[in-house]
Amino acid sequence: MYKKFFYKRFHFAKTTQGKLILILIGTLLGVVLCGVYLNRPRHGGVVRVERAQVTRVIDGDTLAVLRQGYGTVKVRLIGIDAPEVGWVDGRSSIVKKEECFAQESKERLKELVENREVRLEKDVSEKDKYDRLLRYVYVGEENINEMLVREGFARLATYPPDTKYYGKLKEAERVAKENKTGLWSACILQ
Repeated sequence: MYKKFFYKRFHFAKTTQGKLILILIGTLLGVVLCGVYLNRPRHGGVVRVERAQVTRVIDGDTLAVLRQGYGTVKVRLIGIDAPEVGWVDGRSSIVKKEECFAQESKERLKELVENREVRLEKDVSEKDKYDRLLRYVYVGEENINEMLVREGFARLATYPPDTKYYGKLKEAERVAKENKTGLWSACILQ
């Protein structure tokens, strides 16, 4: 039945030349589909890395960078949470008190990246609800997000789907806690 259905609709498939054409088309289709499968996005899509110049450190987990073609934008480091620097919201007069170890975290990030060229690696999400780019930040081969956690200047804060380096960040936090490094000794944390 299959042959009857196929041959009725595709008469050229009865000839040797027609069969060769079908085999060639099938092979090409297989190669294309295999290539699409092998090059498919893994964990959030194609890894996108770009270079940018850090112009300012806002706090222990947020930077301002100059992106070629985009101007200056804010970048929130993925997977970490540094203590908040105090601020006042002028519109609603909300005052946010400075958290323990906030200045130390901000200063450490400044030492690592301010006025330097960095690499920004996207995970899954492009931006957060505050319109900041979400990125892993590198100086050379060093993952700054992980370094800040390992040195106790930030803690693990995972927000799915951006979890590419969760395991590394979790281990870095375990080591920092165990060694009572940075905020794990200076602040009362659980």
